[in-house]
Amino acid sequence: MKEDYTNPACLKTLMKIDTHGIYRWKIGKQVPGSVFLERLGLTPEEMTAHAAASDADAAEFAAEYQRRQSERTPEEVADQRAEACAAHGPGMELVNVFTGEHYIT
Repeated sequence: MKEDYTNPACLKTLMKIDTHGIYRWKIGKQVPGSVFLERLGLTPEEMTAHAAASDADAAEFAAEYQRRQSERTPEEVADQRAEACAAHGPGMELVNVFTGEHYIT
């Protein structure tokens, strides 16, 4: 059966409500985008709470990503740089938008 993302009842079957009253997708656990939340008829206050929860999730993800990047071994860094060079070609300046790391392939 194909999901109907315009139908609030169908959307609710694809989501769960966490302990803070925030809708999250059952798969992936992310806060749905505002276009989906609006279809559920949330109040402006609820929309604000969902936006704050989404922002907190993104900040938590970025912090965890930065931590993991800082713990890479020299071999892992070399492998990632080799992959970047293969993908973008030599001599390209790349910037990791989460960590601010700059390097040339």
